[in-house]
Amino acid sequence: TKKDEENLINELKSLPININSIINKEVYKEIAKIMGNYLVRMEYKPRGMVLKRYTIDKEQRMAVLFYTYGDETVRYYMYMNSKDSSFGEKSVDDLIDEYEITTNGHNISVKEYSIKGSEQKRYIADFEYKDIQYQIKGKLKREELDEILKNLFFM
Repeated sequence: TKKDEENLINELKSLPININSIINKEVYKEIAKIMGNYLVRMEYKPRGMVLKRYTIDKEQRMAVLFYTYGDETVRYYMYMNSKDSSFGEKSVDDLIDEYEITTNGHNISVKEYSIKGSEQKRYIADFEYKDIQYQIKGKLKREELDEILKNLFFM
């Protein structure tokens, strides 16, 4: 009944565990079956950034996590290919800055793009760990991306 449904929803809301973090752990477990156990996990996410869906390609040994953040999608790629994989990138935006962030001794290169007709910026962060290439792409504030990168968890 409608009343039972409402009670269940209220009960779920009151649980002390974050259901999204449980889902994230399960997704990483699934990806680890294909990529190995040394994945770099995104530990920090800005408020409102939620895992929406993910894809795993066993043949290509690649996984993509799609996070919604406001009206935008932030993508987190993990792949075993060579470094020259750029996912068929055709940049119509202008590269305006490049910088590096070091997290736990790992260098992460970041490119910042201006988006034509918008005040927003687009970022692409690239790094490698244990023969796996990683890339985080999306439109978000530089401070938010930097915080995500500073809090990556290297297994």
